[in-house]
Amino acid sequence: MDGIVGRRNVLYADFHRQMADLIARDQQAGHIPAALDPHAAALALVALAEGLAAYVLTGVTPASTACQQVLAAVADLYR
Repeated sequence: MDGIVGRRNVLYADFHRQMADLIARDQQAGHIPAALDPHAAALALVALAEGLAAYVLTGVTPASTACQQVLAAVADLYR
C-alpha cells in the first residue's frame, strides 16, 4: 500500500509544481497579474478539477459543466 500511496503523492506533487511553474511563467510574460501566488493558484485549480472530476464520476454534474467551470477558473487568472 505504501508504494501506491507514495507514487500517488509524487504524482500529485509533480502535477502541482508543473501547474505552479506554468502560472509563474505566464506571470513573467505579463499574462497573469504579478500579485497572484502561483502555488496558491495551482492548488485552487487542481482542487477544483479534482472535486469536479469526482462529481462527474458520481453523476452529480455532467462533464461539460465541469469543463466549463475549470476553463472559467483558468480564464479568471488572466484577467
